[in-house]
Amino acid sequence: MYRSRLGTDLSDITLDYVSSINDDSQIALYDIIGSQAHTLMLYENQIISKNDVKKILIALESLKNEKFDNSSGAEDIHELIESLVIKKAGITSGGKMHTARSRNDQVALDIRMKIRDDINIICNCLLDTIEALVSLAKKSSKNCNATLYSFTTSSSRLVFSLFTGSCRCIVQRL
Repeated sequence: MYRSRLGTDLSDITLDYVSSINDDSQIALYDIIGSQAHTLMLYENQIISKNDVKKILIALESLKNEKFDNSSGAEDIHELIESLVIKKAGITSGGKMHTARSRNDQVALDIRMKIRDDINIICNCLLDTIEALVSLAKKSSKNCNATLYSFTTSSSRLVFSLFTGSCRCIVQRL
């Protein structure tokens, strides 16, 4: 992107400074999925042909399992994916992939999709933790009857059992 504006290659130091390719590896899959959806939208709105869609989608699908090279010289994952699609689908078809799509749109979508997946992972981990606590509470009557005291501003002494109190507290906060 910057190189095309300047008309020359950037020095390695400058490229390292402006490049986010090392950090972008976490959103590569989401960029591919977002580009697939955008390409389908372009076709549905009769902006690109069926032949172009087919070439672009085949190229994008082939990139899903690819290990991206951080030393490719690309400034970010979006530029790298676009250049690989153009290489596989040709400039005539691949060059149309990001028609009517800004880089900000790509980044925002990729990050939202990544965060959504991360939240789902965290929720599943919390549910696994709750299930483990409930299972322990049911198996061990000794631990289930262990008494804990809690002090709050409104009550000087609340009594609850170790596991049932912990599980209730976690479930209420979900």
